[in-house]
Amino acid sequence: MKTTSSLIFPPKPSAVLRIGVVGHRHDPSRFPETMSTLLQNRMVELLQRIDSAAEAARQGSEEFFTSHRARLSFVSALAEGSDRCGARAALQLAVELQVILPFERKEYSSDFSTEGSKIEYATLLRSASRVIELPGSRESAASSYLLAGQVTIKSVDILIAIWDGELGNGLGGTADIVEQGLKLGVPVVHVDVFDRDHAKIRWLGWLDLPANDLSSITPVPARSFDANVGQLVEILMKPPHPVPLKDPHAIDVSEEKLLKDFFGTERMWRWRWRWRPEQALFQFVFGSRGIRRTDFRTLDYLQATEGSWGSTGQIDNVPGFLPNDMRTILWPRFAWADNLANYYGQYYRSGYISNFFLAALAVICSIVGLVVWHDFKTQLVIVELFVLILIISNTWLGNRRRWHRRWLDYRHLAERLRNLRFAVLLGNLNLIPESVTATAPSWVAWYARATAREMGVPSIDFMQWKVPDFGRVFVLEQLDPQIEYHAHNELHLHSVEHRLHMLGNCAFVLTIAFCFAYLAAQYLKPFGATTIGMLILQYGVVFTISLPAIATALYGIKTQGEFCSRAERSHRTMLELTAIRLALQTQTYSFNYLQIQVEKAASVMLDDLADWRVTYGRRRLENPA
Repeated sequence: MKTTSSLIFPPKPSAVLRIGVVGHRHDPSRFPETMSTLLQNRMVELLQRIDSAAEAARQGSEEFFTSHRARLSFVSALAEGSDRCGARAALQLAVELQVILPFERKEYSSDFSTEGSKIEYATLLRSASRVIELPGSRESAASSYLLAGQVTIKSVDILIAIWDGELGNGLGGTADIVEQGLKLGVPVVHVDVFDRDHAKIRWLGWLDLPANDLSSITPVPARSFDANVGQLVEILMKPPHPVPLKDPHAIDVSEEKLLKDFFGTERMWRWRWRWRPEQALFQFVFGSRGIRRTDFRTLDYLQATEGSWGSTGQIDNVPGFLPNDMRTILWPRFAWADNLANYYGQYYRSGYISNFFLAALAVICSIVGLVVWHDFKTQLVIVELFVLILIISNTWLGNRRRWHRRWLDYRHLAERLRNLRFAVLLGNLNLIPESVTATAPSWVAWYARATAREMGVPSIDFMQWKVPDFGRVFVLEQLDPQIEYHAHNELHLHSVEHRLHMLGNCAFVLTIAFCFAYLAAQYLKPFGATTIGMLILQYGVVFTISLPAIATALYGIKTQGEFCSRAERSHRTMLELTAIRLALQTQTYSFNYLQIQVEKAASVMLDDLADWRVTYGRRRLENPA
């Protein structure tokens, strides 16, 4: 991939909302032709209301979006009946149409019996900006339709269900897809084909009592579409609202403030110098790693992540995929978050390493002034005072600028965006709102969802681009680099842990030796003191205090760094990803199986991050006690 940094940053997302449709297929007994025009007009009204609400949400949060007007993307399978009414309504409003087909496009056309229907299908298909052709088969047609419905609900913010509310034809039918969407937390706009004026929003995100009027689906809260569409779209699109702090003197760390900080990092990144080399020096001494130029000045943010983004670029070179979006949206945003995570991670680690060693230096200055350089006692007190001021200033600055929180958040964001690279190619945009999937909103999840909306679904024929071939590319470009990283990380962390442990023990052993030497010199003094004995009596206390101070600093760094537990976590993650890698080395497997393994790999990597956040979540910079 060609690297360029001519893009405008900070990387604010465009305001996009994705709408999908499921509903009755063409059936004269349930969906007569006379209803098509009426239903298409109803769909136009719904999309206009949603579009207006999306633009209002964008204008209400202008500082977090680009200046472009909010836009909709419409997803349809182009089946006769409801799907086509929705597609025609979208095109009538100049809304982008994206299509998800259960079969290869030519095979799917055999679903339509009349020549006019086939012509309309081909016309709508040509109007679509993206087309996924799933590897369905006629031998398992119901499962193929179900797969298309599942990909649809995983790629939209809102699902419009044009449906009479009755049980359908079982697997892959409208009722089945609606139920799966509701259980996942997708808001469903239920439009009863025989009740034009009473569309309802059914969603787990509402706090109302569940509705019990539909026996064919899982009961969920329901509200009027007309009265609540604005609130729904605002919840889906707008970034997390600030949460009032209980402590009025606490630093503002609301989700909104953290997002503003992320967008404000451009000023910092104009200067790529890293002025805190303590971590690099520490790793050089304790971690068997050489000092690199990038420890002091980083590369261009795209060049710095080119290797970790993927070594072969096979996915990005497939014609018709998402080459432009991968290069101009996803990769730059991943690179930005990844570099910021490395930047603040280096500052945070350098901060606590400095604190512990400076604390040991303060103790050494104190004892040296008392025992050795009496004439320089005042100067040493001044040095000790300066060191203590440095510790306090370093801690205050790190907490004030939130090195710790930014490092954790930006690393989490980078890994979410990394996982999006393959998830979006399988149609899984993970757009379920945070209010449904978590106890509190998160700007990281919001930003990842906003990026996924811009990406949309790809144009790909999974009959031509074979599923196992896709799996092999996933292994090569996603799993292998992560397995290699965790294997190296485990060895590196164990090395650091071992060296800190050995040096700390050596310091305590030497302290014990000096204590015995001091006692021996004190005992033998009446029998004639030697030069060595006099030196031990005079200066031994310096070592018996300084060495434990150094050992304590090493122990503090080891405790703060959690090197052993991180190494164990990397080992577990490596084993879990290796198991997925082995599972994808079989000769043939289904699209569903590939989806499961890709989602499992993402879950493993995010679980690693979750464990990592628990480990470090409460380890802010502190003044060493």
